[in-house]
Amino acid sequence: SNRNVMRLTNNKTAGLQVDKGIINIAKMDVFVEKNTFAELKNGGTYNFDDTTVYIADDSKGFDITNSTGTISLKDSSIITNGGALLTAFGTGTVGTFDTERSILFGHIETDSGAVSTVSLTDSDWYMLGNSYVTNLANTHSIIDLRAGTEEVYNTLTV
Repeated sequence: SNRNVMRLTNNKTAGLQVDKGIINIAKMDVFVEKNTFAELKNGGTYNFDDTTVYIADDSKGFDITNSTGTISLKDSSIITNGGALLTAFGTGTVGTFDTERSILFGHIETDSGAVSTVSLTDSDWYMLGNSYVTNLANTHSIIDLRAGTEEVYNTLTV
């Protein structure tokens, strides 16, 4: 099947931004070369279906700051190179990350004033750094705490 390609280079802020809206991305390979892939504000939602996002360097996947947002992945992958999959910062921030038959590489950061909810269904999460989430639901999924080696484990705090 045909796939689309999106390249985000030299972003000064987020490559994509959604404010009170919904962005649906399907059958796409996304390459993020700098900064944050996507920012969510005021209840914004990203839905990914059969999509792979490659994030270079220590750039972030999704950022929710002083707001609310939902990320939904179905048959998709988010691959960071050591950066955060999701950052949820700021008092009143509520971030939701739902996956179904998806693969995640990276960690999740949530500060004390924010709430993050991660729901994994038939998915694999390879934690490349220590992670803090407020709520975690794991249904038939694997959470691998290793940092790419058999000898070093990351910490998942829920």
